[in-house]
Amino acid sequence: MTATPPADEPAGFPSEPIDVRRLRESLAEIGVPAVFKELVGVFLQETPERIVTLRRAAAAGDRRTVKFVAHTLKGTCGYLGARGLARICQELEGVSAGGAMTGGLPLLDELEAEFGRVRAALQHELGESAR
Repeated sequence: MTATPPADEPAGFPSEPIDVRRLRESLAEIGVPAVFKELVGVFLQETPERIVTLRRAAAAGDRRTVKFVAHTLKGTCGYLGARGLARICQELEGVSAGGAMTGGLPLLDELEAEFGRVRAALQHELGESAR
């Protein structure tokens, strides 16, 4: 189950790890750059822990935990403009509602790789906005 991409984006995986326009909209909504940077910092710090939780839950067949963590992470990713990461989380939610959880294990590798791209992009973007 894959989300429909925006009209200006081709189907499949977004080429950029973050939608900078969405990221800046979120910054404008908060209005205080230091607070926004702190929120992004929490996201960057907690996401690796969430990935570990997702891996453990998937391996144990714990659909409820996979669904909850993937859903929570998806919302944060959407807010930060990490559309590819949000898409993977949405797919994990779908797997958690279906049959065997083994279908989610390759998605977790994809999630981890995409998080690396998102982390680098956020750090770069926040470094740029700090100037």
